[in-house]
Amino acid sequence: MNKTPKFDTIVDQLIPGDSSRGIAGVHFELVPSGDCSDFLRHRDRPDDLYGFRLEYSAQGDSHAVSLVGMARSEQLYPHTRIRRATLFDRFRRNQVRTGDNLFDRRWIIISDDRRFAEALSSASMCLWLLSIAAERSTVEFEINLRFVVAVERGRRIDRLPSVIQTAHEFVCRLPRWTQ
Repeated sequence: MNKTPKFDTIVDQLIPGDSSRGIAGVHFELVPSGDCSDFLRHRDRPDDLYGFRLEYSAQGDSHAVSLVGMARSEQLYPHTRIRRATLFDRFRRNQVRTGDNLFDRRWIIISDDRRFAEALSSASMCLWLLSIAAERSTVEFEINLRFVVAVERGRRIDRLPSVIQTAHEFVCRLPRWTQ
């Protein structure tokens, strides 16, 4: 019998915050420099679980908006990105193939540590990522040290609590890891 893990719903514990507390002092490729606004922080863990709206300049002069959910893990992890697969990804050599054709067509895992990427691509993580594919079509993830970001492209600020919840659930699904 396959048991689905249960996760705390944190949405009702989010409170308005501000940027004066700062954000993780960690670089994320998915979080370019820009203007942060509409901060939400977890009432009891304001430095561990939060999110914000990010406006930034994209390629050329275009203007982009993303919703960013951040969650802190108790463990250190190697730098890893999980994003939507594109047509060009068929030619990448450093991506991890899971053997699940559906997953490999939709998602790509790129990590500084191949062993971690293989551990991350467990059947339960792959199933979860496939399950959120339709619901959150533009979400991507990045892990760096103790922090995970879930980034969803778009302006719908009402989605921010859901993006923070997704980052929280992702952290809860991370494998135990020793380097």
